[in-house]
Amino acid sequence: MFKDLLDSKTWANQKQILLKARQLQQAIGTEQHDNMNDFEATIKAACKTQAVTLDAKEKKQIADAVS
Repeated sequence: MFKDLLDSKTWANQKQILLKARQLQQAIGTEQHDNMNDFEATIKAACKTQAVTLDAKEKKQIADAVS
């Protein structure tokens, strides 16, 4: 685990997720979503309009960050 913490690839991956999240925020805005099902639908639509692809790990990380 400590090895992963210092691995530059780990941080490069995190930066890519951050950039994708910022791109999605442009489509979604900053409005609070109280229903996770609605939020997931919003994320899916934003991915489509912004041409962003999220793998399962990225989706989970973004959902964890906002919940």
